[in-house]
Amino acid sequence: MDRVTFERMLYEGMKDRLKEHEEEDDMGTMSILSQKGDETVRWDKDDPASVENARKKFLEFLAERKGMAIRMNEDGQKGDKMTDFDPDAERVVLMPLVVGG
Repeated sequence: MDRVTFERMLYEGMKDRLKEHEEEDDMGTMSILSQKGDETVRWDKDDPASVENARKKFLEFLAERKGMAIRMNEDGQKGDKMTDFDPDAERVVLMPLVVGG
């Protein structure tokens, strides 16, 4: 299986996982996808402690070069790649790097 096919399969699975966490509120949601199990981090942009917790998880993930961060569009489609945490983002996905051989 080539890298593009694998990434497409990962993305399709990611959309299903995100639907499980959708709620009608103003909190941001970050899904950290992992082979060891997924983690969901939520924050309220008006709560500095929850924003700082989400920012910390985001930066740790990228610093350890575990993968990439994607801001999801309102329609649930893959959006822009992120390099900095944005507390105004509604939905963020941290995806593991695809290593092929």
